[in-house]
Amino acid sequence: IEINFLAEVFYPHDIVIATGVHHIGTSSVVIGSALFQHGRCVALADSVDVGTAAEGGSRPVPEASRLAFEKFRLAYGD
Repeated sequence: IEINFLAEVFYPHDIVIATGVHHIGTSSVVIGSALFQHGRCVALADSVDVGTAAEGGSRPVPEASRLAFEKFRLAYGD
């Protein structure tokens, strides 16, 4: 997980989080999020999620999962 804090956040004000898929790889998916408070972006975050096999190591992203992730892919592409 990588988090870039861009501005101070104030309690108890609400935070809105927008999340989408940056990249779908062979065995991993990169998820990106932006956090907003009062309409201003206050943080950006990326996480890399890797599918693992029971016997260890990575495994390919299943086609059904790939199709589901594709629905949330960010418009700008890879």
